[in-house]
Amino acid sequence: MTSETRASPVEDVGLKRHIGLIGLIWTSEGSIIGSGWLFGALYAAEAAGTAAIISWLIGAVAIIILALVHAELGGTYPVAGGTGRFPHYAFGSVAGASFGWFSWLQPSPWRPSRSWPR
Repeated sequence: MTSETRASPVEDVGLKRHIGLIGLIWTSEGSIIGSGWLFGALYAAEAAGTAAIISWLIGAVAIIILALVHAELGGTYPVAGGTGRFPHYAFGSVAGASFGWFSWLQPSPWRPSRSWPR
């Protein structure tokens, strides 16, 4: 192979091919939250008007309680797959497997429904 046919070394131009801790955190946050919450607020306001704020507050309290329960269980049982493992510890193998499958299947219909025309 002659020097003319060899590829030149890659120059340091363009985007960098690494991600730091902050970039990784915000990338995962963006994929978790997405833009669906904007449409949720719009549709709730169209359906219930200003009373939708009450439902958002009730939902926020429920999510905070669930997050605190998951945090406590995660600290008590530091294992991977908490959504399937915690029901397994509490109710047995059938419940653990069911919750694991439900957690895996739950977001599946959500993606197509976001792009469905209203």
